Amino acid sequence: MKKIIFYVLISVCGFTAIAQQSALIKLSQPGSGSVSYIFATSHHKNIIQYDIENALEKIIQNVNAITFDWLQDDIQRQKMFEIMQFKGDDNVKKIYKREDNIRYELMVMDKLKSDVENYAHTQPLYTTQLFRNLDHAGGIDFQNNIIFQLALNESKPVLSILSVRQMEEIIYLMDFETQAAVLSNYVNNAEKFTGTDDENLKHYLNGNLDAIAQNIIAVQYAAYLNITENKKSEIVLNKIMTTATQQSILFVIDAGLLGGNNGILKKLSDAGFIYEPLNIKMLKNGMTENENAEVPEVSADNFPVLQITEPAIQNATVIIRTDTMKAF
Repeated sequence: MKKIIFYVLISVCGFTAIAQQSALIKLSQPGSGSVSYIFATSHHKNIIQYDIENALEKIIQNVNAITFDWLQDDIQRQKMFEIMQFKGDDNVKKIYKREDNIRYELMVMDKLKSDVENYAHTQPLYTTQLFRNLDHAGGIDFQNNIIFQLALNESKPVLSILSVRQMEEIIYLMDFETQAAVLSNYVNNAEKFTGTDDENLKHYLNGNLDAIAQNIIAVQYAAYLNITENKKSEIVLNKIMTTATQQSILFVIDAGLLGGNNGILKKLSDAGFIYEPLNIKMLKNGMTENENAEVPEVSADNFPVLQITEPAIQNATVIIRTDTMKAF
């Protein structure tokens, strides 16, 4: 009886319980003979503090190729700005209500340090992403750049699933007015978005991709998820399904696309793929797992005894840090 009630509750809530999750996923399909991996990326501004090289170096050595959801360079970013110019008569300042317009102008000047008119004629969805990139600061593409360099070190082929033109097509799936509504939602709830980002960093470090997806749904404009993100997810999913069975690949995918009932992992599972969360520890740069352990108080009874045995340092001055109880 208890089991029946439990299953009913899951069905009503529309939530698929997963025993374990991780930012690193092992992916396979029965009979294919190849094993691939998915690494979920975070763009939070503080992600630069966490090391991923040690966790991914061996995997990169063993796979045939590394495939990113979208790998940009400076030339592509410039091209993106050029093709995002709106050619029609409408612009954001005409669409917005006056109170939104004031906030929008202030945000352009504050975040982009540019004349508002430079962005009044760009696609609102593109301007929204520029704002989000500024919030992510150094974290934007930080992990992608590290993985790209690791791939180069190992002479591995590097691919990008999405291109500038595909991103343009995805954005243009949404009409100008709806794009403006997405931008307005962000402009008027900027603090809520950054607060959600902070929560999602904690979920990311704990490997909870479902919680990330739920937070995004709670804060993001529905049309953005239903049109733009779903199309992006569809393209990425199709590429994973067609290539993961042919060779071993490390897929580097935005964490926001992976979790939840509408995420890529769930759809891969529905298509017969088996995914296994792998244990991955992303420690802060220069720290060990015991770094945060409580430091014992120094007293006459527990003060460490230093024994110098190497002849080379017999006459050297040795400093003992009493705060960490380590000799160096």
